[in-house]
This record gives sequence, C-alpha cells and structure tokens, in this order.
Amino acid sequence: MGRWKVMLATALLLMGLLVAAFLLDHVIATSNSQWFLGAIGAVGILAAGVAGAKNRRAECLLPLLPFAAVLTLLSLTDTSPLKPFARFYAAIEPGMTEAEVLKTLDAQFPPTGRYPRPLVNRRLGPKHLGFILDPRDGRYDAEMVALDFEAGRVATKRYYPD
Repeated sequence: MGRWKVMLATALLLMGLLVAAFLLDHVIATSNSQWFLGAIGAVGILAAGVAGAKNRRAECLLPLLPFAAVLTLLSLTDTSPLKPFARFYAAIEPGMTEAEVLKTLDAQFPPTGRYPRPLVNRRLGPKHLGFILDPRDGRYDAEMVALDFEAGRVATKRYYPD
C-alpha cells in the first residue's frame, strides 16, 4: 500500500472514531468522562500504531495530531444540554444548601447561555427538589435530577436519564 493510502486509511479510521465519540457524546454526554476520552484516545493511538507498524511508515501517526485536537475540542464543547446537566449533577455535594445547589445550576446554565435553564420542580414537598432538563423538548423532558434535603441540606441525590 502506498504512503498516502495508508495515511488516508488511518485518517478515515480515526475520523470514524471521532464520529462515534461525537454521537455518543450528543446522546449520553460521554465526553464528561475522562475514562471515555482516554479509551477513545487509546483506541486511536493503537489503530494508528498498528497501521504504522504493519506498513512500516511513521506517516501513519500524522493523523493523530488532528484526532487529538478534535477529541480535546469535543471534551470542551457542549454538544447537547446533557453535558452541562451531568456536570451540574456531579457538582452537587451532600450538605449543600438549596441556595448553593441553585448557584451550581446557574454556573452550568447561565441566563445568556446556549441552553435553557432546567425547570426547578418544588412541588415534591419541602424536603425534595427536582430539576427537569427541558420539559419543552421531547428528547430531554424526562431527564431529571432529584434531591432530598434533611435539615435544609442535600442528603441524597439521584439522576434519572431520559
């Protein structure tokens, strides 16, 4: 196989990995996980390394540069409202007050942000607080975070995916 064909085949394989990572990220916010990013990166490095070793061409490693750049951008970009919602959930700690929880929500969903602020549901009772990602969008209308409070502080938290 010629040098350019090997590089093109490697680049197409890496692009396929990036498309799969983007689709998974859009649907279930996988790029919030460093394990996921590391696994995709490792598979890409392994694929390029195998192609380079098999064809004895170091040029096969060149597509790794844009691959790494795009993978990094994926981790920094909110491809759907699921990513900031998952970060919001992860930032909630036991012992936080309701005001601290709402401040955390505002950090992920600022008023001038790209995605609408999740609906805050207080109808569950004084010891419970719920957040619905986007009740107006069928893709996210059942994505919820539920908090239980004891003595005015978060006691338990649960994430319900759509």
